[in-house]
Amino acid sequence: MDINFRKTECVIDGKTGLPTLTESIVNEVGKISLKPVVLERADVGRTKELYLYAAKKLINVGEGPNHSIDIDQSVRILQADLVRLKRMQHFTKLFMHKAMDQDVDVADFVVSDAFLLKTYSTSLLGAENGGERDTTALDSVTSVYLVEPYRRNSSVIEYSGTLGVAHASDQRTTTMGAFAHFVVENTACQYAFADIQGSVDASNVRRLILFDPMTHTPTSSSGLGDHGVDGIQDFITSHKCTNVCHLLGLVPVSTLQITLDNMTGKPSRAASPDSPDSPSPLSSNQRIRRRMTPLFTDSSEGDS
Repeated sequence: MDINFRKTECVIDGKTGLPTLTESIVNEVGKISLKPVVLERADVGRTKELYLYAAKKLINVGEGPNHSIDIDQSVRILQADLVRLKRMQHFTKLFMHKAMDQDVDVADFVVSDAFLLKTYSTSLLGAENGGERDTTALDSVTSVYLVEPYRRNSSVIEYSGTLGVAHASDQRTTTMGAFAHFVVENTACQYAFADIQGSVDASNVRRLILFDPMTHTPTSSSGLGDHGVDGIQDFITSHKCTNVCHLLGLVPVSTLQITLDNMTGKPSRAASPDSPDSPSPLSSNQRIRRRMTPLFTDSSEGDS
């Protein structure tokens, strides 16, 4: 099926960690299908203008079989998912830099690229007003997709769920656990990745491609599946530090617990000083300092 569309890109500010969303004013044309595009043998490796992507469209968000999603809700949800992916890319860069600086061997992983694709009615896109191209307002959007590069490997490896984390000693699992720990520490318990999953890169079997994460924030405002403080607490309770966490010098989970308790005003539930995760007593007012990435705003939508 031929479609007329515009792309929405997301950029994360390297200093503030805040997202900026920008929709292109250029109208583009492409094809979309429920089935993968099959290339002729002669075209494989030769076609320069054909780009293959996978597009996710919301049908239902778990509110019953008869519940429909309006276009504005779809835009908000998929926009939040785009921000999650881009923030994961942002934190991956910081994590890899830290591992390199401290000469810590971690598993190789990257985060899938992505953008939003909004389709418009053909009549509106093709309209000409006094010689000027019609830049139609958002209320004329007919559908929206979260688009990622097509992955040839469809096998998915899960390292955490919406709640709960995986425990294993292989390098990838310990790296994913340390990455999640790093993000919670780096943001002072303001942001936690969940549902961390990926596929092995078909062109590089040593590399993992992460995609479709969920997140938890104190305000439950980062998108579908955000369990708020309970989600952050679940990570702190479930996470077990590994050698990667220790080699990177990440703070013990007791410090994360004190930070979260101070933020929520609850009595501290931190591990006792005798716990392996708490090698020395922590004062009641000790908090993690935000390093590189300040506190996020409550909005996941940024500027557009």
